[in-house]
Formats: sequence, structure tokens, C-alpha cells
Amino acid sequence: MKHLLTLSFKGHDQAYEEEFREFFYDSSLQLFRCGFIIGIVLYSLFGLLDALSVPEQKEEIWFIRYALVCPLLFLGVLYSYHPSFRRYWQPVTALLVTGAGLGVIAMLVIIPPPTRYTYYVGLLLVIFYGTAFINMRFLWASATAIFLIAAFEVVSFALFQVPLDTFLQQNFFALTTLIIGLFTAYSKEFSYRRNFLLLRRLYEEKAKVSQKHKELQRLLQELKSAHNEIKTLSGLIPICSRCKKIRDDQGYWNQLESYITTHSDVSFSHSICPECARELYGGEKWFVEVVNEVDQDKEGGS
Repeated sequence: MKHLLTLSFKGHDQAYEEEFREFFYDSSLQLFRCGFIIGIVLYSLFGLLDALSVPEQKEEIWFIRYALVCPLLFLGVLYSYHPSFRRYWQPVTALLVTGAGLGVIAMLVIIPPPTRYTYYVGLLLVIFYGTAFINMRFLWASATAIFLIAAFEVVSFALFQVPLDTFLQQNFFALTTLIIGLFTAYSKEFSYRRNFLLLRRLYEEKAKVSQKHKELQRLLQELKSAHNEIKTLSGLIPICSRCKKIRDDQGYWNQLESYITTHSDVSFSHSICPECARELYGGEKWFVEVVNEVDQDKEGGS
């Protein structure tokens, strides 16, 4: 579950918030560096437009562009290699975008009309670049974009005599850029959070399956061990009809008790049944009674 405005996890997913921020940082670090390097190049290339559009003011504008803003962005890229950057990368990103936007507003103060009325597009590019291209979280992107629009409005009212149609045009495009940029920032963070949860739950399910697999392997091993300990007699057993010997799998004939003892956990205790005793010893009653008593004693002892 996510908060509708801040997009922070809440409820049973709240425990994942810190882990998501680490995931978001790791996923965005290279984009941050590449994005601001590209931003430095583009911000510098607009110096050519300064020379063509406002050659009289180009030195002042180039001071802002090359002595203030570009070094600030470059320092931000360098700072991204410091271990503490992981903790402060969102406010640092907002600071760099704000610095680039304020640089454009400072240029507007220097540039005379009517060129001033078209140069504000540079501010819109900075806002859109910061909210849509650089991975700022939605709250930081919103605060940065709204601050730059508000700063532009304040400077326009305080210093510029802007015609009404130009004023309406500028605000229309500024508001449109703001809405599109914030919608993009919101959608990107929403997607990152959704993908993170899917990956997190997939990892948890994979861990559960792995644990179940280990448990199943353990049970199978126990079953195999138990199976190896169990010896059973099954199938057809070749037995001699006269001497009752049994033929084993190697073709050898074994005594009945020897074969059963080998293929099961049964042990034999030899004795003489009453019928055999009568046949062998003439049926003496005393011998039969002794045999029966010995058999009973064995059974009782076992």
C-alpha cells in the first residue's frame, strides 16, 4: 500500500520504505551522473544562442552560465562519488535543478525585451528536465518545480512590464510544463515502487520455495534411508519342492531360513514341532512335553 500523495509505503509494506530508497538510489545513480553531464553540455551550448540573440549582454549571461551554473552542476556530479552522497542525493538533485533554473531567471533580468519574453522557455526546459529526466522523487520534484515557477512569477511582477497576452501565454506554457513534469515524476516513482514490490515479493516467494525444496530433500533422504533399512520379500520365489531350498538372484540354492534372514529382519530359533518329535523319538510323552516347555520359555524370553 502506498500513500496517495507522497507515494511512501504504508500499512504492512511500510517496513520496505528504507529498502526501497536504497533500491531507488542504486537504480538512479548512473542516470544522475549521465543526466547532469548531458545537462552541463546542453546548458553550455545555449551560450551560442546568447551570442546570437543578445550579443550586448552575452558577457553577463556567460558569467552566470559558465562561472556559476555549470560549475555548480559539475560539483554535484563530483559529489556523487562521495559516500555521503547516498544520504543526501535527493536534496542535492533538487538544489542543482533549482540552481540551473535560478540561473535562467537571472539571465531574464539582464536580457531586454522583447527577447526576454521568449528566453523564459529555457526555464521551462530546466523544469521539465529536472522532473522528467532526472530521478527526483515526486515530493522533491514538486517542491523544486513550484519554487521555480513562483520565483519566475515574482520576478516578472516585480521587474518586468509584461504585456497581458504575453503574460497569459507564458503562464499557460509554464502551467502545462509543470503539470506534465509532475505527472511524469509521479508516474516514474509509482512504477519504481511497484516494480520494487513485485521484485521483493518474488524474492520472498523464491526463498519460501527454496526452503520447501530443502525440506522436501530432507524428507526424501529420510525416506530413502528408511527404505534402505526395510527389506521385504515380494514376487515369485523359486523353491525346491523336496528339500525346500530357495534359489536366489545369483542362481545359488539356499536354506529357507538363510534366504529369509538375508532378505528380511526375521531371525530363526530352531526347535522341533510335536509331530516331528513323535516321528523321530517314538512319541515319548516326556520328550514332547520338554520340547513344548522349551518353546514356551523362548517365546517368553523374546
